[in-house]
Amino acid sequence: MRGTLEELGWGKLLERVSSLAESEAGREEVLALVPASSPGSSDRLRDETLAAAALLEQGPSANLDWVDPMGEILEALDEGATALDPAALRAAGLGLDSLDGLRKGLAEVLAEEEEAGEGPSPLKRVGGEWLQRCPDLSAEAGRLLRSTTEDGALSPKASPELSRLMKRVERDRRRISERIERLASRLSSQGLLRDSPPTIRNGRYVLPVRAGSRGRVGGIVHDRSDSGETVFVEPMELAEAGNSLQEAQLDLEAERRRVLRELTGLLRDRSDHLAAATGLALELDAVFARARYHLEAETVFPAEGSGVSLLGLRHPMIPPEESVDNDLQMPANWKALVVSGPNAGGKSVLLKAFGLAVICSQSGLGATAGAESTLPFFESVSASIGDQQSIEEHLSTYSARLSQQMAMMRNLGRGSLVLIDEPAAGTDPVTGSAMSAALLEALTDSGCRVVLTTHMGQLKNLATGREGFYNGCMTFDEETLKPQYRFVLGIPGSSFTLEIAQRMGYPEEVLRRARELAGDSFRLDRLMADLAAMRDRRAEELRRLSREREEARRAMEEASTEQSRGRAELAALRRHYRKQWERRLEEIGSRADSLLGRLASTEDREERRRIRSGIRELEAAEAPEDAPPAGAGGGEGGGPRELSKGSWVTVKGWRGRGTVDEVRGDTAVVSFGNLRLEKPLADLSAAEPPQGAEAASASWEMAPESPEINLIGMRAAEAREALEEKLDGCAATGVGVIRVIHGKGKGVLMSVVADVLREDPRVSSWRQGRPEEGGVGVTVARLGPEAGG
Repeated sequence: MRGTLEELGWGKLLERVSSLAESEAGREEVLALVPASSPGSSDRLRDETLAAAALLEQGPSANLDWVDPMGEILEALDEGATALDPAALRAAGLGLDSLDGLRKGLAEVLAEEEEAGEGPSPLKRVGGEWLQRCPDLSAEAGRLLRSTTEDGALSPKASPELSRLMKRVERDRRRISERIERLASRLSSQGLLRDSPPTIRNGRYVLPVRAGSRGRVGGIVHDRSDSGETVFVEPMELAEAGNSLQEAQLDLEAERRRVLRELTGLLRDRSDHLAAATGLALELDAVFARARYHLEAETVFPAEGSGVSLLGLRHPMIPPEESVDNDLQMPANWKALVVSGPNAGGKSVLLKAFGLAVICSQSGLGATAGAESTLPFFESVSASIGDQQSIEEHLSTYSARLSQQMAMMRNLGRGSLVLIDEPAAGTDPVTGSAMSAALLEALTDSGCRVVLTTHMGQLKNLATGREGFYNGCMTFDEETLKPQYRFVLGIPGSSFTLEIAQRMGYPEEVLRRARELAGDSFRLDRLMADLAAMRDRRAEELRRLSREREEARRAMEEASTEQSRGRAELAALRRHYRKQWERRLEEIGSRADSLLGRLASTEDREERRRIRSGIRELEAAEAPEDAPPAGAGGGEGGGPRELSKGSWVTVKGWRGRGTVDEVRGDTAVVSFGNLRLEKPLADLSAAEPPQGAEAASASWEMAPESPEINLIGMRAAEAREALEEKLDGCAATGVGVIRVIHGKGKGVLMSVVADVLREDPRVSSWRQGRPEEGGVGVTVARLGPEAGG
């Protein structure tokens, strides 16, 4: 297994992952990683990585660089150390404090997960176990950190006695230093000392006295210079102070040793917990390294499936910007995949990428593939890749391959994955391909699943027409002579041997003879190349059609959304204007009813003139801009064409419902109780009969209006007023045609009649009377819609 892993580049990948660990021990743990041998173990490694990744993204920092010094401390304790130095104790305190922070952070994250009420997760499954295994050594961490300083020395806080002795020693030193400085200044002025300042010898403060002046300075000699010209003398007057300092230092050292023994004993008493904590930290350091790799490389853990579906597969050691992603998909009945194609076309890279995807998925690292990928679990992975010749073992390339293949057949079976790169390399192509075919059959018959790369046509043919056997190829650009590194399942690939030679300027006569000798093999390669080109064109066309379809779909969705929006806006506008217009019609109808009632009941000429003026204003009122047409969106019945005598209708500008008395071409006479109106059919809308079958009617009656008026003998003003009054009466009673008699005369009355008819919007047309109607002395006017007559 280890040989297979190395052939796939497993060691280099683990070196990359191990660099993400924080301790040397953690790095060694990563380098020792091997794929799981069972689905349960594989799931455990996956959950550990995903849990650690979740902590890195939302929880506490790992900070496990203390594993190495803690390991040394545990080793020293095992060897019987009684007093560790302060630096080691400080390192132990920092490590335990870091572990305590990790423990508390993990507890908080797990509590948040529980509070969120989410289902099972890798963090819950694995994190809870980690928390149980993590001992609470916060008290020991606090004691060690209080007792040491950041520079690795004992702190005065380690014990009250240590603090007292440190202060005493410091006080004695300061006093002696001050006294010896004064002595040095005095003796130096007398020329008895060298230029060097006072110093310390054997823990005693001394003066650098000239050898010739030794007799003039009383005291104890502690040292002498190499030249003998200087002796270092402790002045007698400082001897007692020096003795006192020496005693304080001895007491301080004794207390220091006592504290170190006590702190070391503290660790020894908790050595079991300390070892458990260090072991957990070492394990977590390796797991967090895997998690960092998982996050950085954006790996996935394929779901378990009977077939293979690695989407966007790439080699993990090739930078993403330089890698070509491939979809490697094979159904559940897959037994063997034969990959062919040109040299340096990416066959071996695909083989290794697949092998590493399997191994990484079962080792807690994850595969460099897409999120929807699936893989079966493989109990073992075996590979034969590259040149395996050995001078030491007297093995040729082919012999080495045979040795590997024999081992495969002996040790492999159902649940095994076999990866073979050029199985017949280094031997006769004909017999070598036969041996390779037999090997492929033997491996698949034993239950192995095999991926094999080759240039040999016999192996390509072997994968055609057999259940569970599939061909695949790596694409190649014939125009540029460059590999495209794209994998395509379903067809074999050409090696492009002669094409590459031709493009490189190989002699044509040699190539021609090679084609003759190749015979069917060359034609098969050409056919495969043409088939690959057709496939590429078809794939490009499908991509283009897919893009166009997607663009059309988006455009249709946008148009539909815009249409819906427009319809909604239009409906809202129609509702708005309909309400506005209905209110206006109600107002006009109400005013018209009132004016018509007053006109019928008054004899006052001035009052009638004002009423007629008001009616003309109402008739001249226009619908608001963009108002809906009469009857639109709410009219009942089938429209004007369905109207007949007795039909119930509503009339534009009038409230209530009336009945049709008569239909006259494009107009109809409508009765509102005792009121009869002649209106254009366009102003009418069919309506349901009112409850009780009683038509709405006005509360007053209007006398029938004569359709004729004689203006002869009237002055111009009288004629105008009389004609206007006649028009009001005819419009109110529904008279559609008026005969105006004005005579010939000087044409004054004729001019007045023309002016009134031209200005009145109710008049649709007028004409000179026919001879039988009175000729030029008569004008016939029509009210309502334009009509001939």
